[in-house]
Amino acid sequence: MDAARAAGTLSESSDTSLSEAARFIVEHRRRVDQKITIDVLIDHFLEAKEIELGAPINSRYLKDLKSRVGNIFREGWGQVTLSSIFTPDGKRALERWLSGPRWSAQTRRHYYSNVGSFFEFAVNRGYCTENPIKGIGRPKVPPRSPEILDMKDIKRLLHTTLQTETELGMLPYIVLGLFAGIRVAEIGKFFWKDLRWETNDMLLITIPARIAKKRRTRNIEAVRGDSLGNLLEWLEPYRNRVGPMVLPNHNKRYIALKKATGIDHFPHNYMRHNFASMHYALHRNSGQTIAILGQKDDNVLFEHYRALTITKEAKRYFSLRPSFFRD
Repeated sequence: MDAARAAGTLSESSDTSLSEAARFIVEHRRRVDQKITIDVLIDHFLEAKEIELGAPINSRYLKDLKSRVGNIFREGWGQVTLSSIFTPDGKRALERWLSGPRWSAQTRRHYYSNVGSFFEFAVNRGYCTENPIKGIGRPKVPPRSPEILDMKDIKRLLHTTLQTETELGMLPYIVLGLFAGIRVAEIGKFFWKDLRWETNDMLLITIPARIAKKRRTRNIEAVRGDSLGNLLEWLEPYRNRVGPMVLPNHNKRYIALKKATGIDHFPHNYMRHNFASMHYALHRNSGQTIAILGQKDDNVLFEHYRALTITKEAKRYFSLRPSFFRD
């Protein structure tokens, strides 16, 4: 009888079938009746991320999630039930929180991404049926061109790295960033086995999927006589090393190195930016440059790097070798 009355009601007011209406009610109640708190769900989220990424909770990405979601977001929203987020007041409050003036545009963008990942987890695990972040506009960040070190400071950095190598052991880290464009987070997880000498004139550098930002393996070939050939001379003394590439207390060593150079300002991500700018200026081949960088397209390259230097400067850059600083 109830089914018949329900079917009659639906036929009078809409084209919705009885089964569609039932599915809607079940899904709606599952969402609205969900009493789990944000606090409890955050714990599930962080645990799942650690397992999914196969990384310890102190890895860079997970530390960001723990800080932004596990601490800051939890502080303001931990005792709130998930269902209350989907009320009109809850959605407005979430939008105000994400767009607050206490953060820069870039920081708001990071929170938008991290909190969005948290709610996407909730959707995928069946705690809710939609991601509330998707109804909030992504924060816009004013365009800003990346900075690079000029040749004078590059030479000073390399010279100081050579001079302090016995004490600090930072040379492989620096040259792989400057002359292969590898992300510093990836270099930090390198083992010496990831650098394989195919011949005396060819070094194959493998960024395994386990450490690559995009979780895709990529290879970089350094061949004597090519633009990346200077890497062979820089890394030849380390040819028989084994184990992790980066030494213990790496951050302290890096800070000490930068201080010893006397360089006033190290731009953010300067090694990768220097490589991308110089490599494209030398070859004018976007496909070749982005393949080494591990990017999926050349949008970032054209928007940010291609106007930062010239071919003449790029030739000088890739000609830098240890012998230059020992003569």
